Amino acid sequence: TETPRQRRRLPLSQAEPEPRLTLLNLTGKAGSSTSMRPPQNGNFYLKVNGRDFLVRGATYTPDLLYRYDPDRDATILRYAKDLGVNMLRLESKISSTTFVEMADELGIPLMYGWMCCNQWEKWQQWDDEDRRVAKESLRSQIEMLRSHPAVFIWANGSDGRPPEGVRVAYRRILDELHWQNATVDTVSAFARDTDGKPLWDGIQMSGPYSWRPPSYWFAGLYGAARGSSAEQGDNEHIPPYASLKRFIPADKLWPINDTWFFHAGSNQQNSTLSNVRRVVDSRYGPSTGAEMFADKAQLAHYEATRAQFEAFAANGWDGHKMTIYWMLNSHWPSFFGNIFDYYLRPGGAYFGAKKGLRPLSVVFDSYATGNHRQAEVSVVNQTPEPRKDLRVRVRIYDLNGKQREDRTAAGVNVAAGGSVPAMTLQAGPADSPVFFVRCQLIDKDGAVLAENVYWQSQIPDDVGPPDNDVAFDSRQVSWADMTPLNTMAKATLEVSARLTGDSAGSVGSGTREVTIRLHNPTAQLGFFERAEVLSTPDGDEILPIEYDDNYITVFPGESAEIHAQVPAGEANPGWVRVTGYGAAATVVPVK
Repeated sequence: TETPRQRRRLPLSQAEPEPRLTLLNLTGKAGSSTSMRPPQNGNFYLKVNGRDFLVRGATYTPDLLYRYDPDRDATILRYAKDLGVNMLRLESKISSTTFVEMADELGIPLMYGWMCCNQWEKWQQWDDEDRRVAKESLRSQIEMLRSHPAVFIWANGSDGRPPEGVRVAYRRILDELHWQNATVDTVSAFARDTDGKPLWDGIQMSGPYSWRPPSYWFAGLYGAARGSSAEQGDNEHIPPYASLKRFIPADKLWPINDTWFFHAGSNQQNSTLSNVRRVVDSRYGPSTGAEMFADKAQLAHYEATRAQFEAFAANGWDGHKMTIYWMLNSHWPSFFGNIFDYYLRPGGAYFGAKKGLRPLSVVFDSYATGNHRQAEVSVVNQTPEPRKDLRVRVRIYDLNGKQREDRTAAGVNVAAGGSVPAMTLQAGPADSPVFFVRCQLIDKDGAVLAENVYWQSQIPDDVGPPDNDVAFDSRQVSWADMTPLNTMAKATLEVSARLTGDSAGSVGSGTREVTIRLHNPTAQLGFFERAEVLSTPDGDEILPIEYDDNYITVFPGESAEIHAQVPAGEANPGWVRVTGYGAAATVVPVK
């Protein structure tokens, strides 16, 4: 008799999991990567039901003090589903079966394995007791994990590859326990044999661990932006100001100081937030306070996180098999790599990732080709069905909100799991130092299936040659100048909000949905408009919460809607606050 725990779930990118989904023959294959001979060019890959499975995931962080909170983990997994990540990596610190059972039900694949940076990879220090504990630990974990359909991959090592004796012992246990899923011995290319050749399984760990401009991910120049990566992304994340002021005392908020550094990473650059400060100051200009700095950082995080996920889909399967963002979450108030913060507040990185992970999308490469004077617009289809007769419309607007170009490509067909180029753009309007590229994907009936808005400087971001790409450093030979965004004329939007009833959305039964309508009656752009659902007119955002989109741009004379889902049991959604970049907030009641 089949039990719900034994049923195989389709990953989120391939189907919406159903409570009574029938048994599927779901297998994870690591191609030639499980053989003794290492594959070339990072050729690790997974197939699900015979289809290529592009991994666009993130690393889940458990509470290192083992304060297990099933409700918090449930929210984190719902956020992962809302984002659209199709795999979570867990680097040891394995907790109870509850987390895995929730992932089973949500259809979120998991990559488990041993960790770096402690006794697990200090093999030269091991004695007989260490070897016994390692083997029994593996046996215990595999016995717990093997019946769960969410668990796709087991990694015997992280940064290192176990010595042959340990590796063989691990493999023997996996065979004894009939482990049927993919197995790798390392998720990096650091280990070498006696001839200096890499002992790896086709997965790299080259970073970057610091911010990169959008064009970096599309350029095809940098090894870290290709192949299969177990961890990469921006390690220095500034949360929205509403979260920042909750853990940094008021008298320590500005200028950035040791109180901030206490919450940063341990690497020399990450520990002083030197990279994110350089990025924000160089591209968006120096700040005069913590709120201004945090607002600018949301723009930078949105850009970079969106591009990382978009590029791995748009650039094609042949050279792009897996990107896992480092990291998803944090269990204490921290600046160290996360897509959403300790308070479960979604910010720029969250909504950039959500936009970049949409299965059907239209993508702009930020002038990554043609010496930064030419851009490609592609259609990405990570759904299980081919799409035909699509139309791509691209409009370019200047800083004053005036439309300067309007182009359309018709008859676009894209295979399931594929991407196709739709059009090439030349340089934007020379008299607008920053301009906006609005991309829409439209079906044959005229319905807009996807929309993406990008902001672009006349001065390109350029990391330089590949040897200038250092994992923990954000260094560039040229920085985009986005400072005109700070002084562009602001649009005053007309905002209304209404409670559109209860729903059984991804945040659970009894969810209350709020529809927020934004109308722009002005001739200016309503840029990077952030909506927040509140319980009181001057209160904090209700958390946790999900929005179908946020940080949106509302064009002159147009309207847009944002749909928010407030979980049952949270405060009453009575008010909505909308704030554009550098603009005053508008607060309205929910009717």
